[in-house]
Amino acid sequence: MTSVLRDSPIDLIEGAKRTFVLQYPWASTVTGPTVAAYKGTTAYTATAFPSGSASASGTNVTLPELVVTDGDGGKKYSIVVTATVDGDTDVRKFTINVITKEKV
Repeated sequence: MTSVLRDSPIDLIEGAKRTFVLQYPWASTVTGPTVAAYKGTTAYTATAFPSGSASASGTNVTLPELVVTDGDGGKKYSIVVTATVDGDTDVRKFTINVITKEKV
């Protein structure tokens, strides 16, 4: 499933998979996007985004598929996206609240 990122935090259930698109509608060009993930203060990019990389098309940035790990209920993931927007470095952060399957 692909979602346009509009708000943060976002609640996702353990085991969920989601692809996010960030939009820069005011921009002329968006290039060189990267994404990093943290669980608390621990680097978690390789686990949260096990395949692919962020890509830019027009004024949109598509992130690789986010995989929410089973057993992470109650944790928070911080997702940091960096891109060059009209020649300037833009950094955005959003939060994923991981919900346990039992609470759904």
